[in-house]
Formats: sequence, C-alpha cells, structure tokens
Amino acid sequence: MIKQIIDNFLFFLHSFSRLHKKKTSSAACIVFSKDRPLQLHLFLETFQANLVGRSSLFVLYAASTPIFESGYSVLMQRFENVIFIREEVFSRDLRELILSINEENIIFFVDDIVFTRKFSIAQYAMLCNYMTIPSLRLGLNIKKSYQSNLNLPYPIFLIKSKFFIRWLYLFGKNDWGYPFSVDGNVYKKDSLVYMMKKIKFSSPNSFENNMQYFRFTLKLMVGVAFTRSVLFNNPLNLVQSEYLNKSEDLNVIDLAKIYLNAGIINSKSFVDLENTSVHQNVEFEIIKNP
Repeated sequence: MIKQIIDNFLFFLHSFSRLHKKKTSSAACIVFSKDRPLQLHLFLETFQANLVGRSSLFVLYAASTPIFESGYSVLMQRFENVIFIREEVFSRDLRELILSINEENIIFFVDDIVFTRKFSIAQYAMLCNYMTIPSLRLGLNIKKSYQSNLNLPYPIFLIKSKFFIRWLYLFGKNDWGYPFSVDGNVYKKDSLVYMMKKIKFSSPNSFENNMQYFRFTLKLMVGVAFTRSVLFNNPLNLVQSEYLNKSEDLNVIDLAKIYLNAGIINSKSFVDLENTSVHQNVEFEIIKNP
C-alpha cells in the first residue's frame, strides 16, 4: 500500500506539472475486439456514420478459432481505412501501438459499443488535459446501472450548462466515479505510458482493472462530458472469463455465422437512442448487408 501511495503521488506530480502544455484537437482511437466480428461491424458502421471530422482508428483484435478469423478478414475488406492489428501478446502489442501513435490523446473503445448520435473527436480531445478525463459514455441521460441494477445519482456538478457538464470523479458514484474506462474515455498518451510502466495486464479487462492502481490520483481528476452521451455498450455476450460481467449471453459462434452469411445488425435502430445506462440491453434486427 505504501508503494501504491508513493506511485500515485508521483503520478499526480507528473500530471500537475504538465497542466501548462497546450491542448491539441487530435486523438487516436483504439478498439479492443475478441471473437465479435458482427458486433465490431456495428461499432465501425456507427462510428463512421456519426463521426464529425476525422480520426485514426486502430483495431487490436483476437480470434480464438478459424470462424472468427474469417469474420475479421471480411471486416478488413469492408473497412479498408481502419488499421487492424492481430493480437499476439496483448500487453506487448498495446504498449507498442501506443508508443507508435503520433497523437497526444488516445481514446479506448471495445467492440460491443454502439454510437447513437453525431460527435467530434476533436471536441473531446480539446477538453482533455492532464487533470481532466473526458467521457463519451456519460451525460445527463445516464441515470441507471445495468451491471449493478441500481439507480445512479448525479454527482455534484462543477459546471452544468446547456452543452456540457463537469464534476469531480472523487464525488461520483458507480460509473460517475470511475475515471479509467476503456469504454470511451480520453487520456493523454504520455500519462498512459507512465501508468502502464507500473502495472501488469494480459487483456483489455485486466488492463482496465489494474489501472485502478492509480485510483487515488485518477479520482482527483475532473470529469467532463457533453450533456448527452454519444455511445453505449450493448452487452450481448462475454468473450472472456477473467471478470464475469453481466451480459445477455448470446452465443458468439452463432453471431459469427450470421456475419459470414452476409448478415449485419441494423444500425438504424440505434439512431438518437436515449440510453439511461452506459451498458444497456437493446434488441436488434439482423438484415442483409447491402
């Protein structure tokens, strides 16, 4: 515990000493995906349909069987402007990818995310500094927790305007008090590099979980979001056994077969969806890929 406190204090000094640095409007996006080609197609389709402006997009993916590998091969043909990186050793691959990125800000996503309305990566990047963590998944519409089956109180807002909100993660509960998430939060690249040197991880789940080592400092940071979230996780299934998160337990092989037979999820069902939880089960329709 003493070592953790010292590491958090040093990370706080690292962050605070860089507050004078000029903000930039660029950010790279990294998507984690495993055995979910159908769901990743929906992510990429809704991302591209709602993105205002441009952003580099990397998919770090793992395929446990040939059927999933075939699904990702189809995705690569359909989304040629996306950079796909096949996972070999997750921790090494992620470290190398982050170090190779030129942008100063990085946003993490996972493959069961769906975008519901227009958004600008540049706007979120400009809100990011070394003591502020913007979130694409939070907004005044977030009032419940699917994972915990609870109603969520708002934190005390430092700013609550027509366009955006600010709060201290320290005084938020549940999702409002969870500063390190791979579900659409924005971070400074060099802050990530600093923290990753201190932790071990082997998957997106353990990466997010073990970053909580720095929770004493992360909790002191300011959260910022626009008044409505622009995405949510549709938790159709689990593809890992490290953390038994709540899901609808749909069979990943069945969904991959649908995708290989030219089926996709109809993205029109999610346009301007007013989700009330960052994770929310929303029924979907399968249509033929046009």
